[in-house]
Amino acid sequence: MWGKMFILDAHTAVKEGIPDHLIVLIEFASVEAAKAAYAAPEYKDMIRLRTNNSEACFSILEEGDKLDH
Repeated sequence: MWGKMFILDAHTAVKEGIPDHLIVLIEFASVEAAKAAYAAPEYKDMIRLRTNNSEACFSILEEGDKLDH
């Protein structure tokens, strides 16, 4: 169920916008697997620990070009 760390970058070369402190990209077998990992009880415990001590933004992305042109 868990994903594989694909990118971990604490020192990005930001060219536009305001940089965040840490960027992490985790690869899952499917969107459903990513959603299941986020909803897992083990991760819910980590969310409770994290939210009082940090700010974060999480997104689940799909591979490929899904935009209607």
